[in-house]
This record gives sequence, structure tokens and C-alpha cells, in this order.
Amino acid sequence: MKKSVCSRIKLTLALILITLLVIAIIKNSTAGAKTIETQPKAINGVLDIRNWDFERDGVLKLDGQWLYYKEKLLYPDDFKNETNLEGENFKIPGSYGEHTYGTYRLKLLLNENIDLYTINVDFVQSAYRLWANNKEIISVGIVGEDRSTMTPQLLPKKGYFHNEGKEMYITLQVCNYYAKYGYIDNIHIGSMGQISAYEEKRLAFEMLLFGSTVLAAIYTLGLYLFRKKDKSALYLSIVCIIVAIRTLFLGGRFFIKVFPNFSYIVSGKIMHLTFYLYIPFILLFINSFYSGIISKRLVKITNASIYLYSILILLTPWKYYMDVIIPYQFLGLYILIYLVIKLSKSYLKNHGNE
Repeated sequence: MKKSVCSRIKLTLALILITLLVIAIIKNSTAGAKTIETQPKAINGVLDIRNWDFERDGVLKLDGQWLYYKEKLLYPDDFKNETNLEGENFKIPGSYGEHTYGTYRLKLLLNENIDLYTINVDFVQSAYRLWANNKEIISVGIVGEDRSTMTPQLLPKKGYFHNEGKEMYITLQVCNYYAKYGYIDNIHIGSMGQISAYEEKRLAFEMLLFGSTVLAAIYTLGLYLFRKKDKSALYLSIVCIIVAIRTLFLGGRFFIKVFPNFSYIVSGKIMHLTFYLYIPFILLFINSFYSGIISKRLVKITNASIYLYSILILLTPWKYYMDVIIPYQFLGLYILIYLVIKLSKSYLKNHGNE
């Protein structure tokens, strides 16, 4: 019996370790840049990439200080007389505040090695338009100055522009009146082939993860139906379903690409619900799998958190979810540390008595 319990713990720890290693390897392989050179950062709205060799060094992130013009939706032509405009340094990736709108501006110093550049925007909360010089190349949602004039959408997108000289300006209009904070994630630049490869690798990983978790969910659900007294298989099946659903709505947002008119509000609730329910169901799975290893008090707290967060997400607006993320993260961290300690003690105890 002790050997059986010990084998289960070894298997669980091995699966956790293998999962972490696979995620780390895949994440590095889809990073896009080869990181041979230290990536330059924008300073005071200027990014010098003349010494960046895209063929050798890979995709570049347009990180650093962009000039931000708060509560102004400016167009490229508005910058012809910049003496009347005063921007402030805002970092990308980063937040541009609560319900508001504005315009970002970045000057790129280019080399002449690439004729056609590609810009890829992973995530902007909640709508944006992007110009390369005077040409609009990306638009997601509808940008507006208030909630009634904007249409939110979360979708990775890419655009193309030709190298027209040694300087190029990027103008980015953003707005957010749905989520609590407006946020801009990574913006990449590279050749068309590099950005396409970056997207293909990410899609391949996400589809692999989705397919694997769906198969695991079906298998474990089948085990539960044959033996309903053991709920560990049911909890593991729920964990797999949560991961599968979350995979479709994050990263490359495959589901939104296939159904671009899908409700922004509903997709937000799905993303947050899967985020909050993942760790509690892992704890319930381990508690059922290793009976008695977790305190009854913690199990009750976990069950209560599932109902609490589910009701919060289903019945309240998206902007309030951020208020509970920090306490939830503390709860999640505590649960993970608790599980590692309990599993380690159980393993050492059973291993020492073999």
C-alpha cells in the first residue's frame, strides 16, 4: 500500500516537472528573437535599431519609452507641427491608466537591410489603431473617446510597411472603457517570414496544448463514469477542460480569430473564470487523489472560493475583477506552497519506510 502511495506521488511530481520543462522549452522556442544581442530600448520616444541585424538577431520588441498624449486621439498629420504637442514618456509594455484614451508615438531609426517590415501587436486593451508613417496598417475594434463611441476587441494582429528611408514613425491610438485598466502588451517588428514563423510556432503549441488537454479530459471523465466513487478523475477532467478553454482565448486567441464578432464581455468572463478556477480544482484533485493529505479547512476555503469567484465574474462587470486578483494570487501561491510541502513530506515519509 505504501509503495502504491509513493508511486503515485512520484508520478505526480514527475508530471509537474515535465510540464514545467515543456512549457519553458516551448516558450523559449516561440520567443521570436534569438537574443544574440541585447535588445535596444526606446528612450524619449526614439528607438535606434540601425545596429540591429534582423537576420542574425531575430524579431525585435518595441519596448521602452514611447511619447504618450493623454486624452488626445491624434493622427499622423497632427504631428507636422509638433511644437503644439507635449507628450510624456510612457513605457510599453505597460498600462495607460483607467478608463481613458490617448495616442502613443515612436520614432524608429532604421537601417536599409529590409525592404518590407512586419509589425505584430499581441494585445491592447481594449481597442486600437496603428499607423506606420501616414499609412494605417492595423485596426482592432473601434477607438472612441467614451464608452458609447468605442467597440472593444482583443485580437493579435499584424501589419506591413515598406522601408521608405532611415526614419519611420509609429502612431498608436488606444482607448479602454471596459476593463479596469488599459494595457499594451508586446509589440514586435521583424521581417514577414520571422513574424509568420513566430505566429505559426505559437499556434502549433496552443493547438498541441488544446488537443492534449481535450483528450486527457475525455479519458479522465471516462474513468470517473466507470468509477463514480473516486472523484479525483472528475476533478482532473475539469482541470483539463479549464486549460483547454483558456488556451483558445489567450495568446493567439484562436477562438476570437475564428469568431471575430464573439462578445467581448463574454470572452472576458471566460478568461477570468478559467484563471480563478484552475488552482482550486487542482487542490480538489490532489485532495481526492491522496485522501487526507490536505486539511479539511483548506478544502472548505477552496470550495468557497470557487463559488465566490464564479458568482463575482458571472454577475459583475469586468472592471471589478482586477480588485480581487491580488488576494487571489496570494491564495493561489499559498495553496501551491502548501501542496509542495505536503507532497514532499508524504513522499519522504513513505520513501523512508520502504
